[in-house]
Amino acid sequence: MRLVSVPVGDNLLEVYNNMWTGVETVSFNGRTVSRQFNWFEGIHHFTVMADDGVSVDDYRVEIRFSMAGIVVDVYQNEVCLLAGSRRARRKYEDQRRFQPRNCRRQRQHVKEPVKLWREEHLV
Repeated sequence: MRLVSVPVGDNLLEVYNNMWTGVETVSFNGRTVSRQFNWFEGIHHFTVMADDGVSVDDYRVEIRFSMAGIVVDVYQNEVCLLAGSRRARRKYEDQRRFQPRNCRRQRQHVKEPVKLWREEHLV
């Protein structure tokens, strides 16, 4: 069963899990990069070439079974891409807290909302 599909740039990272056999499979662009047998917690590490073709990207995929179900955390070069568990969400919030203010998304206030209709169309 496919748990998640995470687009990373032009690439696609997919995580599969079979609850009956305990086999976890991680594929990157359709190619299997990691496969393990785990019942409750599995950590998958793999390295692929970056999009620039010169450097490499280190990925870590953590799959956990909790009372809420199966949760998946995905990290690229120790930066959280997908936070499914509480542990990863706390770590992700800490990363966001220490970013410079200009990197955070700012809310933009709309002075006058755009009308989707005109008065003459209602008459």
